[in-house]
Amino acid sequence: LAKLSCLPCALQAAEEALLDILQTAADSSSQRALVEAALWKCWGQSENAEIEALYADGKQLMQQERLPDALATFGKLVDMAPEFAEAWSKRAMVLHTLGRHEEAIQDCKQALALKPRHFGCLALQGVCHMALGDKAEALSCLHSALAVHPNMQGVKQLLDQSEVQQLVEIHLNPRIKNMVARSEEH
Repeated sequence: LAKLSCLPCALQAAEEALLDILQTAADSSSQRALVEAALWKCWGQSENAEIEALYADGKQLMQQERLPDALATFGKLVDMAPEFAEAWSKRAMVLHTLGRHEEAIQDCKQALALKPRHFGCLALQGVCHMALGDKAEALSCLHSALAVHPNMQGVKQLLDQSEVQQLVEIHLNPRIKNMVARSEEH
C-alpha cells in the first residue's frame, strides 16, 4: 500500500485502488488505517517540489494552530496550483476552524470537483452545513462521505446524533408542548 501511494506510481490508479479497498476494509482493521494513510499521502503529493514544500509548510502551520498563516499559505497554494485538490481541502479545514463555514464549503466543492471521492471533504462539507443550520444538506454530505468511507466513526456519530435529534423534534417535542398546554388549561 505504501508503494502505491508514492510517485512515480500513477496516483489516479493508486487512489482508485485504495478507495476500492477502503470500501471493504473491516471497521477496526489495521488495513483500513493503512489504506486511509496511503490515500492521504496520495492526495498530498504533487510532481512539483515547490508545491509540496508549501503544502508541508501549511500543514505545519495548522499543527501549530497558526491559522491565519496557514490560511495565507494554502491561499497561495490554490493560486499556484488550482488543480491540487488537497490545497483546497486543507484551506477548507482552516476556514472551518476559523468559523468561516460558507467559504469552507466553497473550497470543499473545489476539492470535490477534482477528487469526487475525497471523503474528508465530503465530511467537512457536511459539518459546515450542520454549523450553518442546513441539516438536509449536512446529512446528504455525511451520507456521501460514508458511502466512500463506510468506517468513519465521527461521521457515524454525527449521523446518529442527528437522527436522535430529529426523532426528538418530530415525536417528543410535540407531545411535550401538548402536555404543557393541557397543564396550563388546568
